[in-house]
Amino acid sequence: MDPAVVLRGNSNRYARRSHVVRSICRPLLSVSQLTKLEQLREYLNDNLRGADAKWMTFVTAVLSYRYSTMVLPYPPSYMGALEDNGINALSIIAAGMPNMKTVHYELQHNEIRFHQHTWQHIALLHWLLIESGVPHLRQLQLENDRELLWEQIGQSPSDRPLFVFCVEPANPQLNGNSCCFYNGHIDQLYSLISGQARVERYELLSDLELACKTAELCPGWGQSLCGSMLRCVAICEWQEGVLKTRYLLIYGKRLQANDMWQKEEKELQQAQEQQHQQQQEEQQQATESDVSEGSTMGQMLKSLAFLLFNNSYALWLRRIGGQLKEKIMAPISLLLFLW
Repeated sequence: MDPAVVLRGNSNRYARRSHVVRSICRPLLSVSQLTKLEQLREYLNDNLRGADAKWMTFVTAVLSYRYSTMVLPYPPSYMGALEDNGINALSIIAAGMPNMKTVHYELQHNEIRFHQHTWQHIALLHWLLIESGVPHLRQLQLENDRELLWEQIGQSPSDRPLFVFCVEPANPQLNGNSCCFYNGHIDQLYSLISGQARVERYELLSDLELACKTAELCPGWGQSLCGSMLRCVAICEWQEGVLKTRYLLIYGKRLQANDMWQKEEKELQQAQEQQHQQQQEEQQQATESDVSEGSTMGQMLKSLAFLLFNNSYALWLRRIGGQLKEKIMAPISLLLFLW
């Protein structure tokens, strides 16, 4: 036989073995790593879209040419980032993060793909969402909540944003007279939301309609669920001389490549749902077959018991009949003999 054929025939077996070896050789997780994974899982379960928007503001600040004044606060593990090597390492990790739906799925199903930068991604994401102290973003999904926001501000944009995020902790007593709006480049949003920005560098507007119409279209994080090309407006409030960001309006636009990724992701999700449904149907059929087999066996046992009972009853009648016959026929035979 041709050796090449033998090798080709054994390739699948070797691939299966290598897969098993990789699964066995996964690194053991420390208590700290397990804690971070669990905390991230809970955070993404509760606030996936908000985590995506927050990561988007962080990545755009890291990739900005003015990162030294935009990335505030800065990750402690990359404190050398003001030097070239530090910012390069941070840029690679930040830009290489998978989309949040993939991260959420892997955390939820314990299917983390271990590669070169896995733990750098997890550690950096955990720092930003949980440790950094940067305010959380939470999406306003209900139309009533958005209408209440416009009423508090006293202004309403004619072009409605795709996403509205509340900067937590929220201020229920938002004063429209003290509000102002930022619609510049999105690389400044991270430091603006964190409250560590230099206010004099920001051009603030007092008209929400004008801010939304003239918002700058900027490239964002390519994996963001909000879109690839974004126009953002930050609703800020002056409170005791301090500028605080209260809400973030996002007008998103996806690139063609991002649309293809979204389509593939949707097809993958549908395939997974069909597979899950098929597995449930197979389990249901197996359960029904077990029940039917059990009922069939029960009927067979009942029939067998009935037959055994009938045979025993017939034998008993036959025995009783023989005894009666002997008792009746003996006197008759004696009478006939005497007669």
